[in-house]
Amino acid sequence: MDGIWNPKLHLRLVAGVQDLGRFQLEHFGRVDPESMDEKGTRDLVSWVDRESEVRLADLLGELLPGAGMLGEEGLRRSGEDDLLWIIDPLDGTTNFAYGHPFFAISVALVRGRHPILGVIHAPRLGETFHGYEGFGAHLDDAPMSVSDRSDTSHTLMATGFADSRRTHATVNLRNLDFMLHATRGVRRAGSAALDMAFTAAGRLDGFWEMGLNAWDVAAGIYLVRAAGGRVSDLAGRPDALAGLSIVASNGIIHDWMLDSLELDPLFDVEAEAFFPES
Repeated sequence: MDGIWNPKLHLRLVAGVQDLGRFQLEHFGRVDPESMDEKGTRDLVSWVDRESEVRLADLLGELLPGAGMLGEEGLRRSGEDDLLWIIDPLDGTTNFAYGHPFFAISVALVRGRHPILGVIHAPRLGETFHGYEGFGAHLDDAPMSVSDRSDTSHTLMATGFADSRRTHATVNLRNLDFMLHATRGVRRAGSAALDMAFTAAGRLDGFWEMGLNAWDVAAGIYLVRAAGGRVSDLAGRPDALAGLSIVASNGIIHDWMLDSLELDPLFDVEAEAFFPES
């Protein structure tokens, strides 16, 4: 990574993210969903999200002072070069509030529009998916790789319905119906970051969704690619960083997924036009 990053900094990042996970576990299942704010129709945010973003921003600022920052809960900090941290301090807030274990902290470092580092930590599952350019992709201490399944009838998929699902639910319901019949099954667990981490680890063979944001997918894009998989938008364009539509796979079945999935015209747009300003 041209001297920008090194194993010592990475260990500090992973340790800091895991420490943040312990903070979240102190409040896991204890946040009353009725007391939470709604950013969208069903998109909840708690004080734990906001406090986590503050703590994470402090950590990242210490590790790489010159990089900009973009976070889900309003974090916007300009940098001195083309490096940008993109973070979701708590992906799967609804799960977190209801005591469901599928939630994660997601951290990516992006150069231009190219993710060069990804950390996805699942506090309740006790797992950390991480890596950076030159260090590949790891699950805790072990290298990880995507699956090698090619028979689509034996594949396991995941999808989601983001907060904008009222505008594209019908399209994705058709996609869901097709994939339920064409594959071994489809999971919808409520954290795009973990769906992508599981794809990188070979636990899922493919994932698709529409209506997401950069902080939902940036770390996962790095991990899936570093683990040997492929990521694009639903139109097949390689730049999926904005999250408007995304397909992540083991690479073997990627073209089949693109041919099989319907893209809502609302999200059939070049990603650059919608990438959030930092």
